[in-house]
Amino acid sequence: MKPGDLVQIRQKDFLHDALRTYSDPPIHGPGPIELWIYARVQETLADGRVRVLVEHPGNREHGSEKFVHPEEIRTKADVEKLAASQLHTNPQWNAKLQEHHRIQADRLT
Repeated sequence: MKPGDLVQIRQKDFLHDALRTYSDPPIHGPGPIELWIYARVQETLADGRVRVLVEHPGNREHGSEKFVHPEEIRTKADVEKLAASQLHTNPQWNAKLQEHHRIQADRLT
């Protein structure tokens, strides 16, 4: 990972509305949810954290600068590994999830 790379960073949120479907496959009920948003690497700091600029239009964090720990970052290789993994026991859901990760990996550098 080097300056200029497009990566994903972890964003934690909380669902309040139990009646809406939020994802595919669906997540039901209120509670914590983990999202991965796109960000551009600016630099790696001496303490190991990475300074990124969020590049995820439509997300409330878009345009903000963040300092994140490496374990809060997914690189292209990480997402490609997910795309090749068994992610769900249902073959149709698994295929959808793998395709979802392939599309994301294609966007990362």
